[in-house]
Amino acid sequence: MPNGDLLDGWKSISTFIGKSVKTIQRWEQESDFPVHRVPGRRSVFAMKSEVNAWLKRQPEPEKYTEDERPAKTGSFDQLFRPRQVSPLVLVLITIAIGVMAFQDLKDIKNTQPVLGPLTVRLVPYSQGSLLTVKNGLGNLPLQFRWDYNWCDFAVHTPGSCMWHVVDLNGDGLDDFLLAAPEKSVPMIDVYLQDSEGRLNLERSLNFSDSIDYQGKVARMGRIESFTTADLDGDGVPELIALPHHASKYPALLIVMTLHGERILTMEHPGWLNGILQVRHVGSEFRLYISGTNNFITKYSEPVVMRLSMDGHRRGVRFSLLRPGRKMGDSVPDGVALTYTRMGSFPPNRFMSMWERAAIRRKNRKQWRGALLVETGFYDTRKGTRVLPGGSILIAVRAFELAPDLSLVDAEFADVMLGTLDIHPKQEPYRSLLKPHYWNGHDWQDTVCTVPCRRSAAGYGE
Repeated sequence: MPNGDLLDGWKSISTFIGKSVKTIQRWEQESDFPVHRVPGRRSVFAMKSEVNAWLKRQPEPEKYTEDERPAKTGSFDQLFRPRQVSPLVLVLITIAIGVMAFQDLKDIKNTQPVLGPLTVRLVPYSQGSLLTVKNGLGNLPLQFRWDYNWCDFAVHTPGSCMWHVVDLNGDGLDDFLLAAPEKSVPMIDVYLQDSEGRLNLERSLNFSDSIDYQGKVARMGRIESFTTADLDGDGVPELIALPHHASKYPALLIVMTLHGERILTMEHPGWLNGILQVRHVGSEFRLYISGTNNFITKYSEPVVMRLSMDGHRRGVRFSLLRPGRKMGDSVPDGVALTYTRMGSFPPNRFMSMWERAAIRRKNRKQWRGALLVETGFYDTRKGTRVLPGGSILIAVRAFELAPDLSLVDAEFADVMLGTLDIHPKQEPYRSLLKPHYWNGHDWQDTVCTVPCRRSAAGYGE
């Protein structure tokens, strides 16, 4: 056997074939690789001719040796190599991550309280009135006690409103507004609700004002009613409040931002007791307001107004009071005012000598229009069987008015016809079912507006 054919030892065999010693040893065990051993010695040898012949007989030698094979591992760097991950594995991984993320969000959501609407309740008690505010968790974040029976005022004064529940800051939680009746000046307290259901006093807005009429100053004592509406379209509501004098008149209409900036102030010679709603036409807002006027006749007469102006204007002020108990003859430029009176009811021995209007929010089935206006008296004969109640407003007339305040229909309340000896088709009762409109100089039968021009000093903007 020529020496040039001999491969002596594992290292020589490995170098000749180009494979590792471990691979050659495995071949020996599994595929009868031609390796020879010398008896009594640990060394091995192989013949090149035999090795070449064995290699030719193999269909295809293994590509990798044991030490050259990629490690079988679950490590993330190996798992997320794109060329090694199948599309199915990627889909399964994505689903698993999504399930874990959803579970985390669900756990977070379950740890936060679910807050529903605020619930407000006003009830009498032995010493006065109790107002409670419950949050969506059933807790009582706010409660107020007053010595005065505000329940009687709220029930017997249609159109009045002492509080409002509204989302003021757009966080999806109800906030609370209160025209606090015990304060010495007309104010509205603003409470914002946090994610835990607490109501925190954010600010108190001062509606203190006065009316100087012919040398007599009437200071506003309390807010009769208020509401909220986004008048300028910026997504933040404004406040519309009706403060009045202790004697119920004169009164003010004040529109203010939540930061205390005045938008509109109107002086009125009567009692303003309710706002139906706010409507928008472009950038213009329209307010519908009801109450009385004490300048038209000796006693109060029911009136309804529609007032419009651009919601972006600021600091507008005007008065409907003129010397000598005369009505205002103009309004500032940019303001539109339709002013309607319902007529003076003749004296009646069962009632007081004044009547006022209230705009009802809930329409009756027989009323087809947008506005239902009821006028009525207070029953001053307590305990009488002629009229129900005692110091309760008794509705006498009902008007259906179109949005421009034109008359759609009117009628007397059935219960009043016999009790008060009313004959709707005879005068003066027939005229009491037809409203009249102020044009700045006199009253007319068709709808009109008060002229727009800058008024005399002290009564204009």
